[in-house]
Amino acid sequence: MPKALKKVKSIEVAVVSDVIPTRLQKKIPAKGTVILVDFGLPSHSKRLWVVKNQKTIINCRVAHGKNSGEVYAKQFSNEAESFKSCIGTFVTGKSYEGEKSLAMRIYGLNYGVNNNAYDRGIVFHGADYVTNEYFVSKGRIGRSLGCFVTEPRYNKEIISHCKNGVKLHVISR
Repeated sequence: MPKALKKVKSIEVAVVSDVIPTRLQKKIPAKGTVILVDFGLPSHSKRLWVVKNQKTIINCRVAHGKNSGEVYAKQFSNEAESFKSCIGTFVTGKSYEGEKSLAMRIYGLNYGVNNNAYDRGIVFHGADYVTNEYFVSKGRIGRSLGCFVTEPRYNKEIISHCKNGVKLHVISR
């Protein structure tokens, strides 16, 4: 295996963590399911957690909007066509088979911060540009048009556990 490839793979191992940042731990309910995202972490980190009854059941990468930043999401928007991610609190909606396969709608709950998420078409969906193979070949994961994009293998599981009424909390630095 080439040295460069070994280095990238060792980076991947170093960023794998199921430790939920303190600021997000406060959002975990005593019972039920919640999705937590820390856009303050680099995109190659596993910065999305699904917690059910206070136990992490999914920890994976999630892409941010292409105009939010390269590796770190630094800019956020509530505006259509900004191609930026949103932060704040959301609630999940229904799942559907869309252009990108299985997807899940979300509704922003913070006026002026993310309340346009539904109208902007911000959803959860899967894509290959979030996989480890993409990361190893490009040195970074891909970016979305503002959607929460995970590896296809996690997307179905996230939607299965979280559709229709689960809170989503998204923070940054």
